[in-house]
Amino acid sequence: LHVTANGGIAAPGPAYVVATTMTLTPPAGRYVAIFSCSATPDAANTLTTALGAAGVAVTDTDTPVGGATEVATEKALATQAYVDSAAGATAIQGLWKASAGGAMTFRRLTLYPVL
Repeated sequence: LHVTANGGIAAPGPAYVVATTMTLTPPAGRYVAIFSCSATPDAANTLTTALGAAGVAVTDTDTPVGGATEVATEKALATQAYVDSAAGATAIQGLWKASAGGAMTFRRLTLYPVL
């Protein structure tokens, strides 16, 4: 299962929000989830992505870029994790947040079933 997007979005703020179009609600089971995007941070902000399950960030999937020594060029980011889905009830999402301004372009959220 996968969703793709090419649209950018302005920074939401310091709390995680669901990335535009980056939500899948799969059948019950265990999945390897992969979320990828590109970001253009600068020294004034840090952009962070994570995987989410029902709107809550999955532990240890935070992937930050940016900060005081950052050069403002586009960077590729990806994060992955095992996620469990209850029968059609657990939305798996790409999340993101920003410490200040910035923008991201979301690429793909993919779920691979674990057999």
